[in-house]
Amino acid sequence: MTTQLGPTDLEEIGTALYGERWQSDMARALGIKDSRRIRAFMAEERSIPAGIWEELAELLRERGTKALELADKLDSKIKPD
Repeated sequence: MTTQLGPTDLEEIGTALYGERWQSDMARALGIKDSRRIRAFMAEERSIPAGIWEELAELLRERGTKALELADKLDSKIKPD
């Protein structure tokens, strides 16, 4: 399945997690010391290791869970019972 994933997917995930300036933040979250490696993935100069996709899936789940918790908290404060 990971053979179907590539730079476009990486950019979509990065933007969803960190916004338009996502490469440095993604590198940091993945424990990659130099964000140039992310740019090399994007330029297809280096292959994207399969393990990165699993790490990104987990980051997305964590971010989604936190966002839902915050939305519920906000709802409880702005919508009285």
